[in-house]
Amino acid sequence: MDLKPLMLALRHCGRSQSVRNGISLHSHIIKHRFFHDIFMANNLLSMYVDFTYLNDAHKLFDEMTYKNIVTWTTMVSAYTSNKRPDKAIRLYNHMLECDLEVPNGFMYSAVLKACALTGDLQLGRLIHKRISRENLDNDTVMYCKEGMIEEAISLFHQMPKRNIISWNCIIAGLAHKGSFLALEYMCMMHKEGLKLDEFALPCGLKACSYFNLLAMGKQIHCYVVNCDGLALWNSILSGYIVNEKNKAALCLLSQIHSSGVCIDSYTFSSAVKVCLKLLNLRLGLQVHGLNVTCGYESDYVVGSILIDLYAKLGKVKNALELFHRLPNKDIVCSSLASLGSGKQVHALCVKSGFDTKGVTVTSLVDMYSKCGEIEDGLALFNNMPERDVVSWTRVIVGCGQNGRAKEAITFFQDTIRFEAK
Repeated sequence: MDLKPLMLALRHCGRSQSVRNGISLHSHIIKHRFFHDIFMANNLLSMYVDFTYLNDAHKLFDEMTYKNIVTWTTMVSAYTSNKRPDKAIRLYNHMLECDLEVPNGFMYSAVLKACALTGDLQLGRLIHKRISRENLDNDTVMYCKEGMIEEAISLFHQMPKRNIISWNCIIAGLAHKGSFLALEYMCMMHKEGLKLDEFALPCGLKACSYFNLLAMGKQIHCYVVNCDGLALWNSILSGYIVNEKNKAALCLLSQIHSSGVCIDSYTFSSAVKVCLKLLNLRLGLQVHGLNVTCGYESDYVVGSILIDLYAKLGKVKNALELFHRLPNKDIVCSSLASLGSGKQVHALCVKSGFDTKGVTVTSLVDMYSKCGEIEDGLALFNNMPERDVVSWTRVIVGCGQNGRAKEAITFFQDTIRFEAK
């Protein structure tokens, strides 16, 4: 089986912060025993890191039977990025002491940032010597974070060869310290003929905001608009949506569409989210039509948000038609944690004849549990003709989340008896 679409879906959930969809995918991966694939496990780990669910991520990390350098770097970077540098350094030291993996440039970068956050310059310089011996790209972020701007710049100019990563590191470090030099180095990078990407440009915008440089900020925005890098556009689009800048998001979506660039599922899901925030049916129908013509009709992430939009606007017929066409109806159901939309989808399941299918019923139980309507979830569960480990697990978790500890324990004991048969 080709696991690539599933891994892409995990990345998409992480980038778009689709927590419910991501957890549903995790259940799907466990059910079909895909977790033992190292690439699948790493993508799942990255998704939980993107959600900043670090406890869940570390639990997943501990459960992995095989880990590679990507696995270790993901966790070290996660702790560094979330202001827990002590844990990042302990994890790095454990990897070295057990001789489990050989660090690479990405790992060194994450650990150096952790050293900067803890103020451990001694360890940082030891790592820097090791980097120099191994002829890897030097990382200047640590020195910038410690206020050692001159040292960072000196280190940068000592590099025999500077690539995009090197430039992004110095720009990010300078922007972090609120230095005007971040903009100067971004201009220098552009003059060197290197393409400004989704890492350098946000740093430039941050510096413009810090120094109130509106004119230059507009120039950077124009550069983004004229750039054909969809990842960069999606990054800025996500920022608009998170910060409730819906009109700016619509404007950027229009520019993306007018540019003729090939839009991906992440862009579409962002577009539908804007429609959902504005409860704009006309725009939602337009996005849905474009979604179909671009070949993303069966994308369950976009489809789930569209169903949510149609249900909230009372357009049951549209929701039903879309629900019929979507694959993985179990994932669609459990992705909806809005009670009104969830009940609409439940009605669709009944009308469509999916209400007797185990995976669909289990997902509906999960949906009702998440919405706090545990009684409806229990009623569905008790009427299931057949139950499996997944359905038992969902109802136990649902009871636990809704303060029904005694019933959760009873169901757990029933599960043991069920497995013993």
